[in-house]
Amino acid sequence: MPENVQPQQVTAAQDLIAGGIAGSCSVIVGHPFDTYKVMLQTSAHSAPKKSLTISKLYRGMIPPLASAGVVNALIFSSFGESSRLWDDYFCPEEGSSHMNEKDATLVRSA
Repeated sequence: MPENVQPQQVTAAQDLIAGGIAGSCSVIVGHPFDTYKVMLQTSAHSAPKKSLTISKLYRGMIPPLASAGVVNALIFSSFGESSRLWDDYFCPEEGSSHMNEKDATLVRSA
């Protein structure tokens, strides 16, 4: 990157969008595995029926999809905003980095 170009700061709206996409992707990828696990646990000591289709694996995905998107959007945006506040308060000089993992754990556990 050239020296005179300053990196753009991420906004809260971008954090919300990124969190919503991340939460949705995690459900889209993980829900079929969870559904198959439940089918195995509830079957009578035998493998699930051979008529297992993609649509059956994704059945009931809408509520977790909606909630995971909202929850992750809130988590991403609150972490992003708190790290920006941290940088503004403790590292007011230009080019400051976001809080490190130890500081993030301290803030999250409070």
